[in-house]
Amino acid sequence: MGRYTQAVGMLKVKREYAGRVRAALELEPDAKIVHAEYALGLLLLDRRRHLEEARGLLERARELPARHAHDRIVHDRVIAKLAELDN
Repeated sequence: MGRYTQAVGMLKVKREYAGRVRAALELEPDAKIVHAEYALGLLLLDRRRHLEEARGLLERARELPARHAHDRIVHDRVIAKLAELDN
């Protein structure tokens, strides 16, 4: 019973996370950080299942211009994660 309850709870968390990030993407479609964090979150939730979607989000984040210093930091993280995924 405990495992079932835990699995249901995790499914709820995944759905809630995805909904909130999709809302953030709608509000800020050109925000490098939103694409990057969504991709990293998907990889944490289930790397095998979300690998291609995460890669697409990271590639989109890489293409977006860096508007300020924080975006340049995020850009470096995105490049490093893409290199890791390619290995």
